[in-house]
Amino acid sequence: MFAGPFVEEIIFRKNIYTFIQNIAGVKCAVVFSALIFALYHCDIVIFLNMEFSQILAEIPLFFMGLGLAYTQEKTADIVCPVLVHMIINVNHNSLKLSVNFVKCPA
Repeated sequence: MFAGPFVEEIIFRKNIYTFIQNIAGVKCAVVFSALIFALYHCDIVIFLNMEFSQILAEIPLFFMGLGLAYTQEKTADIVCPVLVHMIINVNHNSLKLSVNFVKCPA
């Protein structure tokens, strides 16, 4: 929950984003680093079989990647996207846990 965002932000924002930015500019770097980020998080076998649910599941991850790349661009500090990513993961995992523990009466 904490190490993952740190490593991912180093890979996607510090390395991939910067590499694309140097070649193609900020807008391309934001979009393509977000796309690579979303694809990294998908189940590639299901995605390649073009299961509609898996393709839809990538859309929020793409927008998350856009937001993290935008944060990186505006702050020029890797700490900000790392913290945002950690907060998102904590929220996501908290919601998953609460759903597992809350039982609705039948």
